[in-house]
Amino acid sequence: MLGKQEFQSLSEIHNISLEELKIVILDSGQRIGPSQRYEILSLLGTDIMGAVYLIRDLEQFGRLYTLKMLVPQLFQSAECQKQLLGCIQAIQETSSSHIVKIYHFYQKKPFYYYIMEYPQGLYLREWLSRREQKQEKISLPEALLIMEQACQALAHFQALSVPYLLNSQNILLQKSLKNTDKITVKLNGFSLENIPLSLSSRASRVMKTDIYMAPEKRQNPAYRDTRGDVFSLGIILYELLTLSPPKILPNKLLALHKIDPHLDQILAMALHRDPRQRYTNTTQMLADLSSLLQYDQGFTLQNKELPPEVDQEIQAPSKKSSTKKSSVDHILQEGDNLIDQECYAQAIAKWREALGTSSRDKEIRDRIMQVVDWVGEKAQEIQDENCFAAQNLLKEVIEHTEDPWIQEMWKQVGEQIEERENHLKVYLEEVEKHLEKKQFEAAIRVCQSALGLVPQKDSLLEKKIKQTSDFFHKVQGDEEELQKLIFTARTLEQREDYSGALKALERIRQKKDGWLCPVNDPGPDLERLSKLVASEKRSQKAQEILQEIDSLIKAKNWEKCTQRLSEPILKAQLLPSTQENLKIIREKVKAGHKKSKKSWFKFFTLIVFLAT
Repeated sequence: MLGKQEFQSLSEIHNISLEELKIVILDSGQRIGPSQRYEILSLLGTDIMGAVYLIRDLEQFGRLYTLKMLVPQLFQSAECQKQLLGCIQAIQETSSSHIVKIYHFYQKKPFYYYIMEYPQGLYLREWLSRREQKQEKISLPEALLIMEQACQALAHFQALSVPYLLNSQNILLQKSLKNTDKITVKLNGFSLENIPLSLSSRASRVMKTDIYMAPEKRQNPAYRDTRGDVFSLGIILYELLTLSPPKILPNKLLALHKIDPHLDQILAMALHRDPRQRYTNTTQMLADLSSLLQYDQGFTLQNKELPPEVDQEIQAPSKKSSTKKSSVDHILQEGDNLIDQECYAQAIAKWREALGTSSRDKEIRDRIMQVVDWVGEKAQEIQDENCFAAQNLLKEVIEHTEDPWIQEMWKQVGEQIEERENHLKVYLEEVEKHLEKKQFEAAIRVCQSALGLVPQKDSLLEKKIKQTSDFFHKVQGDEEELQKLIFTARTLEQREDYSGALKALERIRQKKDGWLCPVNDPGPDLERLSKLVASEKRSQKAQEILQEIDSLIKAKNWEKCTQRLSEPILKAQLLPSTQENLKIIREKVKAGHKKSKKSWFKFFTLIVFLAT
C-alpha cells in the first residue's frame, strides 16, 4: 500500500477506519479512468478532501498529470455534490496562470476524482524549510513578489466565488525556464464549505493549517469574507519574513518580525483579531505591498486610517516610558508563561493587575480577548467529543467575557452535561433493576455502556462493576458447588447409597443460607431419603428371607414359601430393589402353586380311573 502513514492521517481527519478508506487507496501500476487510460505512479500526499496521485496518461504518450481521489463520505449530500461540481467547473473555466488547472472530473459512484496539471516546483513550506536549513533569509523584494502573486491568485478565487484557505502547503513556487531567478506562484486545490465543524477542526489540527484560519473562520468554517483571506496572507507574509509561522497561541500572534515600520503596520492590520480592523480585501493589501517594492520612489501607505492600537503594538517603546513598559512587558511575559501551562484564568488575572498602570491598557485588553477567543475556539472544537473538558476550559474565561458566543457555548455545554447526567441516572436505575433480579451480567454490561458518559462518575461505575463482578463470581462459585452436591446426591441415590445421598443433601441444607445463588428447599428430599435410609436395615433382613424363599421354590415347597411370604417385615416399607425382588418371588410362588394344583388334579384323576 502506498503511503500508509498518509492514509492514517486521512483516517484520523474523517474519523473512519482504513477499511472504509480503501476506495481512495490506489496502488502503483493500477489503472483507472475511461478505457483505463491513467496509470498510477505514486502517492503525492493527502488533504481533507482525499488523496493526490502522480499519474501517466497512456492516451497522451505518457504525459504526467495529478489525480485527486476524493473521500466519498464528503459528498453524500446533494448540496456537497453541487458545491464540488461548481468549484471544479469554475476552476476549469479560469485562464489564470496562478491557479493549477483542472482538466477532467469523473463521477461514477462511489468514485469521485479529477485530473489536474502536474506543475513542477516546490511548495512554500518545503521551500522555506530549505532556506532555513541553509540559513538563507528571504529578501524583502523576494517575499513581496511572492505575496503579490499570491494576492492575484486569491483575487481570482474570490472572483470565481470558490472558497480557499491559503497556507504554505498549497502555494507552489516555480522557477521560470527563461529566467531562473524569477519565481512564479501557483495555488493548488480549493476548499469546501458546509462541512461539519468537528471535521474542519480535526483536519486543521492534523494538517497543521489552523494557524492560517482567521479567528472568525475557526468559529464558523462556512463563514466567507475577504478579510479572512487577508488574515491568511498576513500569516504567509510573516512566515516568509521569519522562515516559520507564528505560534498557535493567539496571544503570541502579534509578536511580529520588525523589519520595516511600514511593513509592520501592514502585518498588524492584516492580522488584527477584529476583522473590521483589517484590510477590506486582498487588493488593498496588495496595493500597500506593491508600494513597498518601489524603494527608490518612497513608500506611501494606501490605507492611511490605521487603528491607533496598531501603532502601539508595533512601534518600539520610548525612553520616557521604558520603565513602565518594561514592567508591563514582564507581566505580559508572566501571563504568556501561564498560558503555556494552560493556566488561562491565572494569566488573565495577572494581566488584569496591570490594567491602569500604563498607557498600554488597550494592548492588555486585546491580549485577554485573544486568550478568551482561543479558549472558546478550543472548547468548541472538543465540545461534541468531550463536553466536560470543554466546560473546564470555559470555566477559565467565562467570568472575563460577556461575548454572546462564549455565553451561548457555556449554556450549550451545560445542557450537554445535564443530558449526559440524566442518561447516567437512567443507566444506574436500570442497573439496580438487574441487580434486584440477580441479573448480574446484564448489570455489568449496562455499567460498561455508561462509562465515559460522565467522566467524574466513572470511578463510581468502575467500583460498581468490580463489586457486581465479585458478587457474580461468588454466585457462580456457590452455584457450581450446589450443582456438584445435587449431582452427588442423585448419583448415590441411583446406586441405592441413600446414606451418602442423605449426607450430600444435609450439606446443601447447612450451606444454603450462606450461598448467594437461589436454592430450592431440600426438606422434602431429605424426608424421603431419611425414610429410605431407615428402610435399608429392614431391606437387608427382607433380602435374607427372599433368598430362603428362593431356595424353597427350587425345592417346590410351596406351603413353606407361602408361610415365609407372610412374614410382617415383607409388608413394611422396603428399598425399591428389594420391593422389585419381592414382587418377582411372589410371582414365582404364585405360578408354582398353580402348577402344583394342576399336577395333583392329574394324579387324583389317574387314581380314580385306575380304581374303576
